[in-house]
Amino acid sequence: MGAGKTTIGKRLSNRLQIPFFDTDKMVEQQEGMSITQIFDLYSDNWFRQKEREILNALSLEENAVISTGGGTPCYGDNMDFLLEHGIVIYLWLPVGTIVKRLEQSKKERPLVRNFSSSEELSRFVINKLSERQAFYQKAHITVDAMNYNLVDILQNLIEQMKTTGNT
Repeated sequence: MGAGKTTIGKRLSNRLQIPFFDTDKMVEQQEGMSITQIFDLYSDNWFRQKEREILNALSLEENAVISTGGGTPCYGDNMDFLLEHGIVIYLWLPVGTIVKRLEQSKKERPLVRNFSSSEELSRFVINKLSERQAFYQKAHITVDAMNYNLVDILQNLIEQMKTTGNT
């Protein structure tokens, strides 16, 4: 959450001149409601199942950039599926930066909207990252998204993608 997956994904797809898909937006469009409404009406697991259906459909795309939710790789066998069907990129940011970004967009993010203090949100982010780290470490490419501008991050990604044999 808050790492810049959508922003960087859109720019990367533009640079590579291939389609961009955001699984969160696709679930919202398919269901006709926001992620927050989906979480309120259904559950995290229900959302993850819908997201997996979309991943299955997108796996038929020849070349595309796909932005997923931060929890996507941690659900079922999604990370193995993603690793098998493309290049998986993990955008790393320090906890403090993630917390600042989440505080600016809390209302749009169902998992963090109820935290009343930065300290509570920080503990939540630390716990989530700890739970998810084993999945994130499997990514083909890890990019430090903190100390670089967007142009440098994109150039770094493209260079690393070349070394994996795909661009």
